[in-house]
Amino acid sequence: MIHLTGWLGPIIVVVVLASILVPVLLRHLRARSAGLVMAPQAFFFEHDDAKKIARCQECAGRMAPVIGGSIKVRDEGYEVHVTGYFQGRPVRLKIWVTFGCLSLEMKTSRKIELPAHFYLHYDQQAPAHAAEMQVRDAWDEHDRADQKYFVSPQSAPHLVFEDDPEDLRKLKVLYERLPPDLTMAVVGLLERDADPGGHLMAAGDTVTLRLSSKVTLSEQAGMLVGQYLDLLHRLTTAMETVWGAVAEQGSWQQQEQPVAAPPPAAFQAPAPAPAFPAPAAAGPLAPGTAVTVQWPDGSRYPAQVVQCAGGNYLCAFAGGQQQWVAASQVTGA
Repeated sequence: MIHLTGWLGPIIVVVVLASILVPVLLRHLRARSAGLVMAPQAFFFEHDDAKKIARCQECAGRMAPVIGGSIKVRDEGYEVHVTGYFQGRPVRLKIWVTFGCLSLEMKTSRKIELPAHFYLHYDQQAPAHAAEMQVRDAWDEHDRADQKYFVSPQSAPHLVFEDDPEDLRKLKVLYERLPPDLTMAVVGLLERDADPGGHLMAAGDTVTLRLSSKVTLSEQAGMLVGQYLDLLHRLTTAMETVWGAVAEQGSWQQQEQPVAAPPPAAFQAPAPAPAFPAPAAAGPLAPGTAVTVQWPDGSRYPAQVVQCAGGNYLCAFAGGQQQWVAASQVTGA
């Protein structure tokens, strides 16, 4: 008995150390297997600010060559910035030292005035809100509280715009005028990244894409940032082209429609009534028909007809996004 008691102390010490070190080791192994230099949880719980800043600077060093950038510690040590250029546009990469989150900021060539705050974000509670929307009744019709517009309920149930009903109609116009291959790529990225603070924002002369610490702490951070900046560059160019043209025409109000209703025929004035009987027009395309949709910039995208109403088609694009487009833009594949 005396002999056993002598070993009890060391055994307790070993058990306690194992309970501390084993989870740390497992997090490290999982991080390495996921291609991370450090587990996001371990980074968050690092209490030594100097070590966190050093780690962020190390990660920034993997990104800097992509934009030929310089690394600076800003905001009294709360942020690490990398500033440079990507395909001729000024770019800033911001790492939030507390959480390790990464923001990619890109300047537009000119300031674009928007009719509503363009902020597409990841919302962990969005699916629950979607369920609540299914039981709205007549008493909710005049509810002016903020509501949500789900850009792709099936493939990205957490990605939403949130605003009052009037501004949501404007945001829907803004979003749906952008090429669907670009918007779906960004939506898919934010949904997979699953960062509670993840978002795409356009404000003033800057477009921002916010991602989680998994990107910052990736061993391939430079490659990932290059890919995401290329996507952001193409999206920014599309925003300037499409939104700029609409703003110059002063047609924000003309293009607004209720969120749940199909838009009117867009991008083409209605043809004048013929002076003599015209040949019978071809019938509407049936749901399930494979089609090609032409965007205002001339790009063409494959889609499938879901519904036809009022001379417009509800089309489903690759990735699950559905959108109403004018019949004049749709041709059989």
